[in-house]
Amino acid sequence: MSSNEPNAILRGAPSGQLIEAQTLCVVSENATELKIDLGNCYDHFVATSERAMSGGRELKVFTWIARTYVAE
Repeated sequence: MSSNEPNAILRGAPSGQLIEAQTLCVVSENATELKIDLGNCYDHFVATSERAMSGGRELKVFTWIARTYVAE
């Protein structure tokens, strides 16, 4: 697998917040948490033991747990 090919999928974010291109991403093999910058807020995801197939590749599944907002 090329290092720039998606190896993870993000699930469970509030509707309409993540664009489709953001649902597949590249993460390090040992990543357990992700924080996605959405401009004025961050969506937080944690790794699960689940795997999903996409395009013949096995992807690590991360699920949404919280949103935090940037302090002004």
